Amino acid sequence: MADIRSDVTALFGSIDKLVVEADADPGTGANADIVDLAERLLPNTTGLGRQGWFQELQEFFGSDPVRNPRSRYLYSFPSAEDARANLNRELNPDRVWNSYQAKEDRHPALARAAFALVAWERLNLLRHGRIDETVMTVLPGLLDPWPVEPTVPRPGPRDAVSNAEYLLERIERIQDRESWIVLAGEAVSEQFAKDSSRCFGTLEDAGGQYCSTLYTECCDDDVTVAQVRAILHPLNWDLCYPSFFQTMEKQTPYFTHDGWHRIVEEISAEPSFYTLKTALIFSLEDCDNGFYINYRLDPNRQKEGNSIGIVEIDNGYIWVTPKSDGKGVRVRTSKEERVNGLSPTATAALGCQLGWGDSAYEMVVSAARKAATGDFKVPAKHPVEKWPEVTLMKKPADTDPPLQYPAIPDKLPINAADAIKDGACLLKSLIRRVSSNTGGAASRWLDGTVKTDVEEVTTQMGKDLKEWSLEVYQKAQDNVKPPKEKKP
Repeated sequence: MADIRSDVTALFGSIDKLVVEADADPGTGANADIVDLAERLLPNTTGLGRQGWFQELQEFFGSDPVRNPRSRYLYSFPSAEDARANLNRELNPDRVWNSYQAKEDRHPALARAAFALVAWERLNLLRHGRIDETVMTVLPGLLDPWPVEPTVPRPGPRDAVSNAEYLLERIERIQDRESWIVLAGEAVSEQFAKDSSRCFGTLEDAGGQYCSTLYTECCDDDVTVAQVRAILHPLNWDLCYPSFFQTMEKQTPYFTHDGWHRIVEEISAEPSFYTLKTALIFSLEDCDNGFYINYRLDPNRQKEGNSIGIVEIDNGYIWVTPKSDGKGVRVRTSKEERVNGLSPTATAALGCQLGWGDSAYEMVVSAARKAATGDFKVPAKHPVEKWPEVTLMKKPADTDPPLQYPAIPDKLPINAADAIKDGACLLKSLIRRVSSNTGGAASRWLDGTVKTDVEEVTTQMGKDLKEWSLEVYQKAQDNVKPPKEKKP
């Protein structure tokens, strides 16, 4: 069975496939409306050079450079039908809402899966004028872990089934991400709405290169900063979050000349099929009432195996402080990433849907809860690494120059052809406009052109050229640097 994150990615991938099909023939049926609504539900995923991200991920994870050497098969995401079947969860009428287990059940990926299902049905309503009734076999189980505490009180029973019905009966209210958040808060809870909306990152400039950036934040009342600090050393991440971090291995030497820890991370949501290794350096620092971990690519990258050089940018932080009311913790994370051969949209999906987006919840808060209750599993051969208490400058440091790897050919995203095709269409549009104007000028010349005819024709040609140039500029700007997604 696929990992939950792979199933959720497949659900969003089915929306991406629908967008690609609809955009290929915008003049047929409701296709143009489908693309427009999909962009409002999933901002920055449908435009020039952005749609087709799911096929990019399919090809990336189904390639030899990330294939697990022990696997005979290349990886493929589940179909949308299989993903729905995998996410079909039984209701639990005996859940104690405030227990640790109940909180563990409220995985953000389940909330995202619910949003993906409802978003698909909202688009299906445009395409076929109806929603698929079978969605009710899956949606209640995804909503079930969240307490039935509505943002807006309403009459009638409050359980997972009625919450699902409430969403679907009002599905036409969903016109964009913001209206989904409002409706999800009414139907389930504010926390569910917040978790469900974390889908794709933003595009930012990092040292002259565009990369995908993902920000997350979560709070919890049941653990303390000290409890999180006790287990969050990067060498423990494969203990804290084993469904994503497969190994965290020390480099030799272990420290850079300025005291940063040198560690190779190996990540995967489906380790039997693929893994991705990246050599990073980490700085662990205490601050007022809390602590933070900064990380970036190791300038002397080693032990990346077949993944050598695939990741071109990888940096960010984890910042843990007490909540403003003094209870529990607030965890904020940031991650910038650029992957050779993936568009920014596909890279954002890689970071958010397949694991890093859940790190604040699963690696930090959930692991600290387990450590506090004695449920934190520690193999004898992998003891918990403690937070460093003394200066590291006296340790053996890496003073070697950066390794020179063989040149890795740059790869265009698979949807680059669509961007080129759009450019060709724009050029043809200009030719048609100019041809129309020059043709009109020729007709007037044959009939006897006067000064006012020349002024009129050249004015129109200038107007057409200006409109076309602005259209080209806007498409290029949207492709290279789409607007940041609004925060709820």
